[in-house]
Formats: sequence, C-alpha cells, structure tokens
Amino acid sequence: MKAGLERWLLRRWYGGVAPGPGLRLLSLVYAGVLRLDRALYRRGLRKVHHLRVPVIVIGNLVAGGTGKTR
Repeated sequence: MKAGLERWLLRRWYGGVAPGPGLRLLSLVYAGVLRLDRALYRRGLRKVHHLRVPVIVIGNLVAGGTGKTR
C-alpha cells in the first residue's frame, strides 16, 4: 500500500501531473485555516509569546539525510 501511495505522490510532485480535485480542495482548506489563524493573531484573540533569549531558526534541516539516494 505504501509503495502505491508513494508512487502516486511522486508522480504528482515531480511528474508534471496536475493535482486532482481532492488535493486542490485540501489546499483551499489549508489556506483558509492559515488565514483564520493570522486573523486571530491580528485581532489579539491568540496570544503572541515573547522569549527572553534569542532564538536561531534553521530551516530545511533533516536528521539522517534527505532520502534522495536509493
């Protein structure tokens, strides 16, 4: 089952195949949730937490490699 799902996702991601209606709907739902979250922060309904120490954020860090080698 996993191999079939993985193959399907890879075709959608790298193969130039347009996402189906389910994935497009899911992206709209996700975008709506993000907009709602941002609006709640802007209106003060969600609290912003300030830390006393500096924070360094490292993006795209993967432990154990990225899985590109086969």
